[in-house]
Amino acid sequence: MRPKPHRALVADITKTALAELVAFRPTHLIFDFIDERFDLVSVGDSLVTRTGELEASGYLRQRAFARSRDIPRLSPACDRLWDEAAGQVAALVRATPLGSARIILHAAQWAHRRRSGAGREASIVGVEILPGRPADIARHNALLERYQAKFTALMPPMARVEAPALRLADADHEWGMSPFHYVPDYYAEIWRQLAALGVEARQAA
Repeated sequence: MRPKPHRALVADITKTALAELVAFRPTHLIFDFIDERFDLVSVGDSLVTRTGELEASGYLRQRAFARSRDIPRLSPACDRLWDEAAGQVAALVRATPLGSARIILHAAQWAHRRRSGAGREASIVGVEILPGRPADIARHNALLERYQAKFTALMPPMARVEAPALRLADADHEWGMSPFHYVPDYYAEIWRQLAALGVEARQAA
């Protein structure tokens, strides 16, 4: 497993990400709910995201997960958990140095069409969140819209970046074809909007 995905996985399991973020004191804080597509795993009184990295890690076969249960993303139970957590995150932002950051929402959506390197466009069919687990684009886009509206109502004022006219999946994307792996023009436009809000692009360490 690559170091960065594994680091994110460990942070999800150990629940250290928020404390690290507060300690970092960012100037800008960007929320993007595109990864809110995975099911959750309930383990005792904790929740973990069932990502491909979690499944590949082998952690699910360890004793700590022996009595775990899945909570499907598109379920009323997951909706209730998300609403509760959104309120907690909004309260955390207000009560910590994160409240001084410029808060930005990337209003992401799944693309309905893909474009090849040759410029040909076609509809996207047969979407899977994880291998063998099909997903419905319309249902997940409706969920994203609900999440974004709910979060906007809870949070301090947020800037919003989006590029619906450029929302095409890249059939030749380096991470594979997916409704949320967009064509280069999409990322260029989002970066243009972020730069206008004072976000600086830096080389990843």
